[in-house]
Amino acid sequence: MNYKKMVVRLYEEEMPPEKRTMKNCPKYSTGKLKMPLQQWLNVKSNGGQGSDGKFYGWSHRAFYGFGAGDKVSGDSMAHVDYKWEDSDNGIKHKSYTIKTDKEAKEHAIRFMKAVD
Repeated sequence: MNYKKMVVRLYEEEMPPEKRTMKNCPKYSTGKLKMPLQQWLNVKSNGGQGSDGKFYGWSHRAFYGFGAGDKVSGDSMAHVDYKWEDSDNGIKHKSYTIKTDKEAKEHAIRFMKAVD
């Protein structure tokens, strides 16, 4: 086994999957990740659920997780079609809180499509 694989394996064994987050993914001193976030969070596919319970969407440019209880602002790329109309300025997006895992998964998929 090469050194890089050994280091990654050690990190994976020390940190239980349910405690892993995007912020505690192992990094080199340069700030570069030692492994892909998908591997660290055990996310198998785009829109899939990670070991932390969030649903993740990504492309070559961005990676983000959504979960029940997360607030989505009106200008987010993952915003779904919840809109209200303002007669002075046209259509606005309303901020809201994700309520279910189904909504979280929808946001992850929309995010993936928006950043691709």
